[in-house]
Amino acid sequence: MSSDRQPIVGIVAAVEHCKWTVWEQEAVVLAANYLSSVQAAGGVPMIIPVINASEAQINRQLDAVDAVIIAGGSDVEPSLYGAETDPNCETTDLPRDEFEIPLTLAALERGIPLLGICRGMQILNVALGGTLEQDLLHGERTGFHRPIVGNLTDSLHGVTPVDGTLVSQVMNQAQAEVASHHHQAVDRLGKGISIGAVSEHDQTCEAIELDGARFAVGVQWHAEATPGDTFIPALVAAA
Repeated sequence: MSSDRQPIVGIVAAVEHCKWTVWEQEAVVLAANYLSSVQAAGGVPMIIPVINASEAQINRQLDAVDAVIIAGGSDVEPSLYGAETDPNCETTDLPRDEFEIPLTLAALERGIPLLGICRGMQILNVALGGTLEQDLLHGERTGFHRPIVGNLTDSLHGVTPVDGTLVSQVMNQAQAEVASHHHQAVDRLGKGISIGAVSEHDQTCEAIELDGARFAVGVQWHAEATPGDTFIPALVAAA
């Protein structure tokens, strides 16, 4: 990124049923800290709404951005990675999956820097043929990965980078405390995907990266809510 140019970072936003002032209807929804985090890192945030889009429309959306964030949200539809739905799988959003997966693949094909956050990391893995573990909240893991429902500020846990990865470079080769709010995780890795970091508690995969890509990274935690985050700045710098 040149010093006189602010890259445009497209952030995918879900369509949800919402109520505000006198209105109650479908709306495009994205937590505002995604926007402020991109701005703080020197980028210009732009919302990419989930729509029923053709390949041509997706490519037109990508024409307008220098980097992409696939944001957090609902569980990924298990049938998309060849699995039956576990009883503990939570709300899914197939229209969102069917938009984000081709958008992710198109961004990767074009070499556009991409960061998947929480669900976004899972989308990156599934898009490349990987699978997910549908529920972590059982046995000794109970409560660790999502300690407080609806709260990121007080939901930190440690992750350790894998030596020699891009993730370890972004993390400065150091363990970090990250804002965690997930109950699913990467199971079988997608094609060309490597593990970038693991949980200090149970070695769950907490970050992935696409081998050979300039910047195609997924983090299972919420980078936009993690104190001292280095991943959104790294995405902006790669754009």
